[in-house]
Amino acid sequence: MLNVKIYEYRRTNSYFRRKKGYSQKQLSELCGVDASQIAKIEKGYNSPSVNTINKIAGVLGLILVLEERL
Repeated sequence: MLNVKIYEYRRTNSYFRRKKGYSQKQLSELCGVDASQIAKIEKGYNSPSVNTINKIAGVLGLILVLEERL
């Protein structure tokens, strides 16, 4: 599994979703997050909760790393 910093998540989500061969709709069904929300996250229009990010990351085989930005 890959460690992903939360502030890098938006671009990482799109990259790994495509790498796994999932459409936004397929990822949505696997993690229980609405497909429109996944699209908004990837475009940077949405600030998802850590819980939502964790659901998506789990399906993609990612581990979230929370760290303080100075």
